[in-house]
Amino acid sequence: MNPKERLLTFLLPEEGLSEENELYFRDKASSCRFEEGVLNIPKGETVSFDTYFNSFDYDAFKRFTALNGVTMRLILQGSFRVRVLWALRTQKGETPEVEEIFFRKRGNEDVPVSVSNRVLYEGTFSSETKKEIQIAVDLCALKGRGIVFAELTAESDGVYYGGHIDAADEPLSEKVKIGIVITTFRREEFVKENVRKLVSDLPTENFGIFVIDNGCTLSSLGVSGATLLPNKNLGGSGGFTRGIMEILKRNAEYTHVLLTDDDIRFHSEVFLRTLAILRYALHPEALTIGASMIRLDQTYYQHEYGANWLGYTMTSRNNGFDLREKISLILNAESALPDYTAWWFNCFSLALPMKKGLPLPLFIKGDDIEYGLRAGNDVLLMNGIGVWHERFEKKYSGELEYYIRRNEAIINCLYRPELNWFFHFKKLVIAVGKQLVYQRYFAVDLIFKAYKDFIRGASYLDTLDAEKLHGEIRAVVQKQKTLEELVQMGYDVSTHQMFTPSKHQTKNKIFQQVITLNGYLLPKWTYNRKERRTFRLINMMEPQPKSFFRAYRVVQYNPETKMAFVTKQKRWRVLHTGWRLFLCFFSMLFKFPHARNSYRKNFDALISSEHWKARLGIQ
Repeated sequence: MNPKERLLTFLLPEEGLSEENELYFRDKASSCRFEEGVLNIPKGETVSFDTYFNSFDYDAFKRFTALNGVTMRLILQGSFRVRVLWALRTQKGETPEVEEIFFRKRGNEDVPVSVSNRVLYEGTFSSETKKEIQIAVDLCALKGRGIVFAELTAESDGVYYGGHIDAADEPLSEKVKIGIVITTFRREEFVKENVRKLVSDLPTENFGIFVIDNGCTLSSLGVSGATLLPNKNLGGSGGFTRGIMEILKRNAEYTHVLLTDDDIRFHSEVFLRTLAILRYALHPEALTIGASMIRLDQTYYQHEYGANWLGYTMTSRNNGFDLREKISLILNAESALPDYTAWWFNCFSLALPMKKGLPLPLFIKGDDIEYGLRAGNDVLLMNGIGVWHERFEKKYSGELEYYIRRNEAIINCLYRPELNWFFHFKKLVIAVGKQLVYQRYFAVDLIFKAYKDFIRGASYLDTLDAEKLHGEIRAVVQKQKTLEELVQMGYDVSTHQMFTPSKHQTKNKIFQQVITLNGYLLPKWTYNRKERRTFRLINMMEPQPKSFFRAYRVVQYNPETKMAFVTKQKRWRVLHTGWRLFLCFFSMLFKFPHARNSYRKNFDALISSEHWKARLGIQ
């Protein structure tokens, strides 16, 4: 392979990743056989590659690179009718050559969406031996946003060996070398497998791998081919910052950094596609390349295609898209630029940390948001660059209640100064109110601590011992128990059904919940007698206020991890929390302006190399 010319290599299913063929190819009669790395296509079958990994998201290249044309190359054996098509949403007043109608949910309605398929090339191919066909595509002739893909109709039994798309132009940057930074904490097997794959598949002249071991449990033999750096456990922000700093030391050799999680699954091709884009990028110093997050449990389900920060929450873009559906690819291609893309796969030029400094020391949660907002880069996302990741909803981590609340407030001080103290106080009230309803009193304590620490200002953030703080936070969080431990405690969940509240609540029932503080003000004798003696079983990953209405003792259980913790209603906590909110109201009123100004005034010190070296204990 010549990475100077090749933009992308078409993919076929790979063992250990997705078994969804429609991410790679569509065979209309489902009669193709994929074996030994090739696709056997029987006579009469039509195979199209309007798929997530094998379509060409042309507008991304037109907007961000200097490419004017590409060449599609397909390696075939047999007789085929070959077509190259261009698909995008049907324009108003257009009469398309071939039209497809898809339906997308909008509220409670199914709304039709029309997609036009235009033929860019049509011809025949015939060869008794393995041979390549080349088809030129003029990018300047393609308008709008959509995808280009190949379609094969077998006129005899044939074989598809694969293909690729090459650039028709010379690259703008001859020298591109990416430092891949993997931050890990005691996930040895994930890291070893990912490093092995990257070392095997990526050219060393264009990639280097840096493993930042926050748990100090790996040996260099386990990640052979990578640079292993034991590190203080300062969370994701500390690990990724250490990696950026190490690559900055080698800026004569490297041009880019690519931050990635330790537990993703991927085709190595997505790294090569990233490299190809950077070779042709018009403004590589102001470009961030991200990846779709695809769920590991539903390997066709897109969790996020970039995200936006709204001040009060983060929104994942194009969440829930089924990537097997062609319309999802069209809508991905149409998407406007997001505010940022997360650090499970995030590539940017070394010009960014050189010009705008290192990440904020936020430990976890929000560091990628802040750095993305600060960068102000164009964010390139495209079909075909995606990684699989375990969905975040699978596990409940109580300590995140602290980091999310504290870090969101800091980010708003820096980038949303119009959000005043009362906005943040309202967020605090809503957050602790929800946790009171869920009987998660430890989370109430962590949220108050988050705001208390936030209000201390930048000097506290810069001087705290983050490892020690993380240990203290974890000590507050209620420990989750195994099924065996629950039985020993007298909570046998096998004897209970998961509580499922009615989906149709009457206005009277909602009124009861509100007026009684979700049952806190009702006498206990009004509660279910059996549940008072035993417990109510609730899915901890899908809590709802109505699930806790008149619940005295609750086992909050995660069906996926088979772990749980037990909570018991404590009425005195309502009064106690009310008093704490009263005090916090005045604290926010008088101290918020000073805290906000301190983060802005001391920002440069917080992100400086000197301060990070002191935190990390390195020279």
